[in-house]
Amino acid sequence: MKVIVNADDFGFNASKTDGIAESFRNGWITQTTLMVNMADAERAVGIAKQLGFADRVGLHFNITEGEPLSEEMRRSHFVGAGGQFNLCTNVNFRHLSVSERQALQAEARAQVARFVSFGLPLRHCDSHHHIHFKLSVARVLMPVLRDYGFKTIRRPYNVSLGWGLYGGLRHIRNALFASLRVRYGLGTTCWFGGAERKIDADSVEYMVHPCLNELNEVVNVVAYGNEICRPMKEEWSRLQPIR
Repeated sequence: MKVIVNADDFGFNASKTDGIAESFRNGWITQTTLMVNMADAERAVGIAKQLGFADRVGLHFNITEGEPLSEEMRRSHFVGAGGQFNLCTNVNFRHLSVSERQALQAEARAQVARFVSFGLPLRHCDSHHHIHFKLSVARVLMPVLRDYGFKTIRRPYNVSLGWGLYGGLRHIRNALFASLRVRYGLGTTCWFGGAERKIDADSVEYMVHPCLNELNEVVNVVAYGNEICRPMKEEWSRLQPIR
C-alpha cells in the first residue's frame, strides 16, 4: 500500500513554509507542493535543498491568490485592480473564452517553467483551492504538464461521494477528469481526501496544511474559514497504523 501525506501551500508564507519544514523533520509528511508565485517560494526551495527533501517537492499550481507570473494573465479578468488574482472569479467560472484560455495557458507555462528552474525533480502537480479540478482548467493545464515531463497529478476527491445529485455530478466530473488525465499520460493515486478519514486501498493521498501557530507549534489547518486546527503530531499518529 502506497500512502502519500502531502502538505499543500509550501512557500505561501513563512508560517506555512516553516511548519512544513518542521513536519519533514519529524517525519509527519511524505511530500509537499510549492506555490511558485508566492513571496516565500525561493526561501522555501532553499530550505528544501538544505534539509534534503527537495526531491519531494511538487508544484502547487495557483491562480486564486497572489500575483500572476505572466503578462497575459495580468491583463485578464482573473486579476483584480490591485494586481492580485481574483479568487471569486476563479472559483466560479465554467466555460473559458479563447482569450481566457490563452491567459491561463501562459500562466501555467510560466509557473511550471519557474518550478523546473528551481531544479526540483518531482514532476507532480496539484493546485491551490483545487482549481485544477475544474475541467476548463484541466484541459489547459494538463497539456502543459505533459510538455514539461510531469508524471502525476492529484485526482479529485473520491471519498464518500455517494450517489445523490451532488455526489452523482462529482462522479461524472471525476470520470471526465480521468479521461483527460489518461489522454495526457498523467498518473494518480486510487484515492484522495483529507486526513480525517483513513482509506484502505493500493494508493492513497492525504492532504494536510501544516503551519506554525502563535505558540510556534506545528498544526494542521483543517477548516480555514473557522481556523480549526489539529496538532500535526496527532494527525500523523492517526495515520501511522495504516502505513
